[in-house]
Amino acid sequence: MRPLPPLLAAPLSGSPRRVAARVGERPFGVGDLAWTVNRESVLLLGGARALLLQLAHPLVAQGVADHSDFLRAPLGRLRSTLDATYTVLFADPASVRRTARAVRRAHERVRGTLQHGTAAFPAGTAYRATDPELLLWVHASLVDSALATYQTYVARLSLRQRQAFYAQIGWLGRIFGVPEAQLPPTFEAFRHYLRDMLEGPMLEITPTARQLADAVLHPPIAWVPRWIGDATGVLTLGLLPAELRERYGFAWNRAHARAFDAARALLRRTLPLLPDALRAVPQARRAERAGRGRAARS
Repeated sequence: MRPLPPLLAAPLSGSPRRVAARVGERPFGVGDLAWTVNRESVLLLGGARALLLQLAHPLVAQGVADHSDFLRAPLGRLRSTLDATYTVLFADPASVRRTARAVRRAHERVRGTLQHGTAAFPAGTAYRATDPELLLWVHASLVDSALATYQTYVARLSLRQRQAFYAQIGWLGRIFGVPEAQLPPTFEAFRHYLRDMLEGPMLEITPTARQLADAVLHPPIAWVPRWIGDATGVLTLGLLPAELRERYGFAWNRAHARAFDAARALLRRTLPLLPDALRAVPQARRAERAGRGRAARS
């Protein structure tokens, strides 16, 4: 169960030896779509979107509330989560294995019961972080948010490119415990899964989810006024599926839509002008420098 965006929530199941073997080598590298998309710093804007998707599942929201210190220390928790995320995406295999084991240890006791019942889950329903259905929903929210953010703020991807991205990024789901049989086998099947989840009875916004969602958009930090969250929240809510915005009860009108469109246009024009030191996350740039160094020595 993942308390914060954007990638590390699910514990790994199995012995440390089997976990290490399953991590193995990444199926993508520099120049592949999974690398190209995730190296963009602007994807951080999609982190809040991913979390709001996750919190729409009552059992995920309850797990976040029961086992996360997000409400008390959002920035520290976010920083540690991002560090682990980018290690998995860009570091060497040994570092990936160490991070995977650490995530497994941190989450192996994430379990509890639902406080507020919903149509699909009565109050008292047990949850556990190793539930394959919850792992899949967390993974799906991250994959979909990466694609949505990249295509909104960086560039559109063709269907073939999205298919390739999905085929490569499934590796992350397997690392964090999603059984192979649980993962939608194709990008088309993945889109059907997302639509079924958004239109079906599983997702419902509980009081717990609303409280956490407010903290996502308005971090409880004394020196940050609430209006800043309202302004930056437009970038998050504009990425969110319309039906989910409505379920949360977020305000969204023509003024919000115009502000979102203006921000999107500005970022599209600005990003190509930025130096790589600002545009790409540091972990990706370090990995790329290391790769060039190895190539030069060989």
